[in-house]
Amino acid sequence: MMFYSRILPIILLAIVAIISTYSWSKSNLALKIVAIISLLNLLTEVLGNYMGYIGTNNIWLYNISDFIRFPLWFLFFNCTFTNLFQKKIGLYSAFLFPFLWLFLCFFQSISVFQTYSFIIGSMVLLLCCFLYLFNEYKSNSTESLFREPNLWVCLGLLIYYSLNLPFIGLYNWLYHISSQFALTYFYVCVVGSSLLLNLSLIIAFLCNLKNTKSGF
Repeated sequence: MMFYSRILPIILLAIVAIISTYSWSKSNLALKIVAIISLLNLLTEVLGNYMGYIGTNNIWLYNISDFIRFPLWFLFFNCTFTNLFQKKIGLYSAFLFPFLWLFLCFFQSISVFQTYSFIIGSMVLLLCCFLYLFNEYKSNSTESLFREPNLWVCLGLLIYYSLNLPFIGLYNWLYHISSQFALTYFYVCVVGSSLLLNLSLIIAFLCNLKNTKSGF
């Protein structure tokens, strides 16, 4: 069971990487950022799972991945928003997060999961998701929202970080209380939400390809 819970997200990530690479020339800047993030996630998961298999501490790898991934997601929203103030939220968050991450490393070793930076990064990302959805709600566009790639990206992020924020924010404490419970919760919550996020990204890039072929 644990093998499949590990391998399935990697398979979906590989599919996302293939589709995003194929649609690179047809993608706008926002989706190109998503493609880069997907490739980063794939490399992190492959290397992280290998390190875990051979019994090597891989927490530092996921910490560094967050150091890169969160600013890239903020830049995605900077490219997605049309409101100037909201664009600044994305841009300033992308610029400030690395400094915040480095500062918080003084309080949590890089070999321990950086829960503080993850919590802050997740909260800002969720704020950006809600702003995007609110903008779409107010939009007068007559086009179907479900044909919009950015909507699927946003929904995937909303599901993933809404489910993971409470758990990963308390991960170190839960692991200290009961390592078995923390690991079980990990496979149910984190892996499950990863599958949903990757499926959302696949749909997003398929929508992008379909919109490009149909002339939208």
